[in-house]
Amino acid sequence: MNENMPEINRFQTTKTLLTESAENQLLPAAQICLIQHGDIVLSESVGKIDQQDQFIPTSNLTLFDLSSITKVFTAAAWLKLVDREAIRLDDPLFSLFNEFTGQRPVLTTGWQQVTDFNMEQAGQSALKVDASRITFRQLLRHSSGLPSSLELFLCENSQQAKETVLHTPFAYPPDSNLINSDIGYMLLGWAIEYLCDTNLSAAIDDLILNPLHLEETGFRPLEFSSNAPLPHPAEGIAPTKDLRWRNKWLRGEVNDKNCAFFNGVTGHAGLFSTAADLAAFGQAFLDGSDFMKPETLFAMTHSQAVSKDGRLQYGLGFQLWSDDPTASFAALSSETFGHSGINESCFWVDPQRELVIAFLSNQGLNQCQQAMSVPFTSQLVRAILEDLQ
Repeated sequence: MNENMPEINRFQTTKTLLTESAENQLLPAAQICLIQHGDIVLSESVGKIDQQDQFIPTSNLTLFDLSSITKVFTAAAWLKLVDREAIRLDDPLFSLFNEFTGQRPVLTTGWQQVTDFNMEQAGQSALKVDASRITFRQLLRHSSGLPSSLELFLCENSQQAKETVLHTPFAYPPDSNLINSDIGYMLLGWAIEYLCDTNLSAAIDDLILNPLHLEETGFRPLEFSSNAPLPHPAEGIAPTKDLRWRNKWLRGEVNDKNCAFFNGVTGHAGLFSTAADLAAFGQAFLDGSDFMKPETLFAMTHSQAVSKDGRLQYGLGFQLWSDDPTASFAALSSETFGHSGINESCFWVDPQRELVIAFLSNQGLNQCQQAMSVPFTSQLVRAILEDLQ
């Protein structure tokens, strides 16, 4: 990849949008990296971060919480294991998790956000699912029927939380709809640990980060029993906040509460990275890449399942383009794939344009009280396309 800096006068619309949004405190801190035809064409940072009681400018090496974008790295790691024939896509979870079996109720409302659902209601449920038939492919494409999330951080300890996941009921009949499921990707993370006989952080390093030379990307494992803070890079880490469970601003500590409860390392969240590393990761999924077998890359980036309303579709790990006009990728080509995260972060790969867009921010800290009529990432994508004309 050519890392020469692009011409200074390019992408003025995009730069102006980012700069003005930072000045208006809509974006406390943000990074963007664009790769087109294998070259970095834009790499910018805006805003400031609160680092040890002083404000320092955001740099291209400032780390951001990837939040749900972590799932794509987990999916890629799992599929690398498929390529190595350590597991098969259509193997059932039961093959690795003996507890994931038996007839379980489908509870469509009122329980997904609590750890102790109503057992009487569960027993009366007319719909049942045979948990032993759920496959890893269904987890990867978010069609397993598992709930989006559970309040696992309210459990007494991580073992109880893991048991809750392994015995959870279903939110809908498998393959009847799509729900982006943190629970499914937690299971994938534990399965990777089992197959690799190591922790997920080391497995992701071996399978994804080291082969792609993503030196700024990684988990930040938490040890709540220790008062020693994790080291921070000189360029800082963009803060987020949790005013519900931890009741504090978070500096280098994963925002997702369930991930933090599992010490910051799970299959659905926990990675920190830069926009440049994220863009380089996206480049590995374009034509000509030898990162995975061609059939594996195709399965990740082409439709595996579609939601009931037709507005949402997934490959394996990647969200795919749809005609939903409210989506940030709506202006991109119909071949586009990627994933979004909290704080208006997004990661899109448009093969038709040979374009990778990686945008990270901590927009959730903004002091601007005026609601945006159009999501910022939608405005950003349109600005990028205008500059590319």
